[in-house]
Amino acid sequence: MLEDFYPAAEKILTDIVHIIQKDPKLKTVEIIPRTTNANKSPVHHEEHSLGLESWCIQPVYCHAYQCVMNLRQNKQKSRDLNRLNTLLVGVLMINPDITTFWNMRKDLINCGKLDPHFELHFAALVLSRKPKSSDVYTHRKWVLSKILRGYNDKIELLANEMNVCEVAADRYSNNYHAWTHRLWCLNQGIALQSKRLHFFLQELSWSQSWILRHV
Repeated sequence: MLEDFYPAAEKILTDIVHIIQKDPKLKTVEIIPRTTNANKSPVHHEEHSLGLESWCIQPVYCHAYQCVMNLRQNKQKSRDLNRLNTLLVGVLMINPDITTFWNMRKDLINCGKLDPHFELHFAALVLSRKPKSSDVYTHRKWVLSKILRGYNDKIELLANEMNVCEVAADRYSNNYHAWTHRLWCLNQGIALQSKRLHFFLQELSWSQSWILRHV
């Protein structure tokens, strides 16, 4: 049965990556309850949201996971870095708590095969499903640190990261990992050459507003 599903899994994974690449405003990933295959694509894209029908989650995950493990063991095949990226997207979107696979994505960034800004977008989508995943925040710190070293508009980058933290905290107000990540972002703001005062005043105003909404 799984062998028959492999071609479909590859198509589903390719569709997912294509949607992420073509829609920079994509905000969320949702699982759509659907227990049977209606002979239509289980991948949905509407109003900047990506939906996956629930029936395909397990077979797609198992397929992608096994393929990634096979590629890790076969160094020759692992040179197909585009396919490796696609497989890792599928696995980590479903289950982001695999540190080894995030490290493989770091390798793709380091060798120039994966855009760090795309990676931030992808990781934010993962957080829309799993806002408490510590592995995702750890990975985001690494990617952000890499970008910040050579990025001029650090304010814009950090402000976007604050928005990611806000969305995660709105989902779970006691989200330790989101708040810790926000504190890390504030610490990066200390090194800003300009607009540092504005950056921290904005954070103070936002904090007061958030407390009023949630306390």
